[in-house]
Amino acid sequence: MESCKLYDCMAVIIRYLLNENFEADMAYAVASNHEKNMLEEAEELLEEGFSLTDFSILSDTYKSNLVMLPFLLQKLDEKAAKLLEEELWIERLDFESVRCMDSLNSEDNVKATSIIILPRYTCIWEGKSRDEHHAIDINTFLYHSFYVEVNEDKVEGKYTLKNYILNPQDFGLCMDDETELTIPVALSPLTDEVRLDDERYQEYEKGAFVNYFMIKELNGHMQAKLTEYIEKVVRRADENGNKILVFPEMLGTVGMKNSLIESIRNVYLSNLHFIVFPSIWECKGRHRNHNTAYVIDYEGNEWFGQEKLRRFPWEKDNETFLEDIIEGEEIHIIHCEGYGSIAVAVCRSELDRKVRDLLMQKLNIKLILCPSWTEGSHEFECSIMTGLEHKCNVVWCNTCSALEIDKDTPRTAGIITTFGKNKNFSNMSLTDCKFPENNCLKKCEDGCFYSGRIYGTDYRENQMVEVVADGCENE
Repeated sequence: MESCKLYDCMAVIIRYLLNENFEADMAYAVASNHEKNMLEEAEELLEEGFSLTDFSILSDTYKSNLVMLPFLLQKLDEKAAKLLEEELWIERLDFESVRCMDSLNSEDNVKATSIIILPRYTCIWEGKSRDEHHAIDINTFLYHSFYVEVNEDKVEGKYTLKNYILNPQDFGLCMDDETELTIPVALSPLTDEVRLDDERYQEYEKGAFVNYFMIKELNGHMQAKLTEYIEKVVRRADENGNKILVFPEMLGTVGMKNSLIESIRNVYLSNLHFIVFPSIWECKGRHRNHNTAYVIDYEGNEWFGQEKLRRFPWEKDNETFLEDIIEGEEIHIIHCEGYGSIAVAVCRSELDRKVRDLLMQKLNIKLILCPSWTEGSHEFECSIMTGLEHKCNVVWCNTCSALEIDKDTPRTAGIITTFGKNKNFSNMSLTDCKFPENNCLKKCEDGCFYSGRIYGTDYRENQMVEVVADGCENE
């Protein structure tokens, strides 16, 4: 694609700036009249058609004038974004709803520059300043893309990336009754009826006995019951107007997933965009197991399976048992206009500080979807609050089956945050964003789910806005 050549050139310039230890705040502080001149000069340079394959032919003047280069990047970014949209959606006639790619720049360019360029779409709740108050770097100058440094073609030397760009015609934003930009999302704890069957054992490794646990597959009766509950929740959430639906951890099986896919293909879902299916703990034998959350769209297409990135240390009977899974080394990112970038982080993956920082800071994730199985919510409440600075919202879905039940104390089974710069609807705490609000009514068979709204910062002109507590609502 022609846009790829532009992104290759951008990566080369970014690598040059990084090698020169360029301080981005210098360019950020350029006087407005001089900035205008630099942008015009960059535009002229592009119109002259300098080589996009060999940055070295640029004159020494441009290579030594480092402050000029971020503005050249900005113009390249604009031009590349327009080309990319045409190549993805306008020039093609197959009308696919999703495009998958490793990066916007070419594989050879990634190897040469150690730079991956990712799409960056508008996130309606983060505001115009984005992260500029907290960090100024080369990414500050890029409005349509985002660069990440890699080591041996992998982020932090470990993770590969898969990017899913959604067709804006199929996954556009919606307006509520008051014509506010909003994204309605839902979670379902499903049930309090499941008791997981596990196998615990020890192995002698590296001079010590290490405890492990594996999870056995649910029996046929429970699979059938959960499948019925899941299908009810999907229909109810769609009727409620929700766009994204998240289920808990470890309550899925391959057979259940296939049943839901078949069910979705036989019905019309008018609102739901995609579903994070209950993660599947696939037992294949010692040290060969996987815990994977699959994302399925409104037509029953399976986009990807996000493996758990961190295994869980389970404290049981005064001992600690390590979850016997292969940790995932591939991160899947959904990119969509209005939503920004979305990632799935299974349970412990969200709690892990390194993974969370990677998602929020390095990969610019603005919405984390987290299936979970845990006895309590306190640690998740603490970790979720770290997203406030980055305007990264979280949909955390636990299951009542995992909770320590206390009749006198309501327990949290899910959280939908409403961080953002909307002064009327955003919430800088978890107040009114935890579900259920009171004790559970225990009506699992009805298709239990909870719904919330994340509001954007842009209003219709002259629209009068009524001040309310926040955007969460209980179903």
